[in-house]
Amino acid sequence: MSAVLDGSGAPILVLDARGRIVLFNKVCEALSGYRSDEMRGKSLWEVLMPADEAPAWKAAFDPLRPERVPARQELSWRTRDGQIRRIAWWDTVLSDEKGVPRYVVSTGVDLTDLRTLETRAAEIAEKERERFGQDLHDGLGQDLTGVALASGLLKAKLMATSPALAREAAAIEALARKAISKTRSLARGVYPAGLVPASLSDYLREMARFVRETFGVGLDLEWDETLKARDEASARNLYWIIQEAVTNAVKHGGSRRIRIEGKRDGNGARVSVRDDGKGLGADVKPEGMGLRVMKSRARAIGAELRVADHPEGGVLVDCVIADF
Repeated sequence: MSAVLDGSGAPILVLDARGRIVLFNKVCEALSGYRSDEMRGKSLWEVLMPADEAPAWKAAFDPLRPERVPARQELSWRTRDGQIRRIAWWDTVLSDEKGVPRYVVSTGVDLTDLRTLETRAAEIAEKERERFGQDLHDGLGQDLTGVALASGLLKAKLMATSPALAREAAAIEALARKAISKTRSLARGVYPAGLVPASLSDYLREMARFVRETFGVGLDLEWDETLKARDEASARNLYWIIQEAVTNAVKHGGSRRIRIEGKRDGNGARVSVRDDGKGLGADVKPEGMGLRVMKSRARAIGAELRVADHPEGGVLVDCVIADF
């Protein structure tokens, strides 16, 4: 068994009914920095697991019950040199001839590099949004302001000699100022500069107004004003999760009505986005880049994200944040 497991390119370990390590293959050694003989007979939560993840995994072995062991889960390992590696595990419970569970065989995939790439992709996307938002505000916005001012001056010059042409110039000025307002609103939607924990609900109301005016899609916002993100990064990540959900509902779901809801959930918060569109559908990739970035942002703020078809139609994006 050891020879077979050591020949695998994936981290594989076998735990007994008390959660103690029986087999710890070479890939596990390479990832953790610990030798197999050091780990044999010890539990994962003694050496490798961060303190906040240990209780739930430990409970599955108190005593070992198959229904307590998830088929797939993500766990963190703290390596010998102090690094944190994120690993996805597929777990199988082995029982004896009497049906008594004896061992858990776990096969893993190291997600650490993938998570780093996802985080980097999100950072690049955010910088591009910032640049585009600034171009809209400072570039196109300034050009439109120039058009509005020029139209206003022309209107003043024509007022005495040609009132009819002055009215046309006034109409051009009004259109330019309306375009300025839309451009600034779009710039704030692309990159919400100044977004801080206390202003999150204000930016969501601005998002709702923009979606209604631009796409003709009804967007209802029900937000508990006591919800304040713990820091600016949390507020910004949550904003992007909501915006991505709304964008998908409009662009891909064909939605005519969207509802954003934020409410207290114990010491944390539950934020949901529900639409009345066509749903995910069989042709939608459940692990597309948009969803992967949403999940990466959720992990960054310690949240659990679920995206699924709603029983009554449309899609429900549900984000539960433990500390908010």
